Amino acid sequence: MSPDNLSYLAGAVILAAFLPLIFAIVWRGYGPPKSTFIIWGVLDAIIWFGMYQEKALNFQMTGALIGTWVCVVFLVKY
Repeated sequence: MSPDNLSYLAGAVILAAFLPLIFAIVWRGYGPPKSTFIIWGVLDAIIWFGMYQEKALNFQMTGALIGTWVCVVFLVKY
């Protein structure tokens, strides 16, 4: 497999890994501290922008950034 294909696969896997947490937040009322996810999201965004500037961005990091901020949205809403 090429590195690009593995990057796409890693992005899909990491996005899928956030699904159980999102389901737990929405349907079971699980509520981890919002501050931890906001800090995690900000740090992921800093890393994402750094990788983007160095032309080293991959879909694994993009998936982590998207998944984290989707969790933040659900934590704030529910």
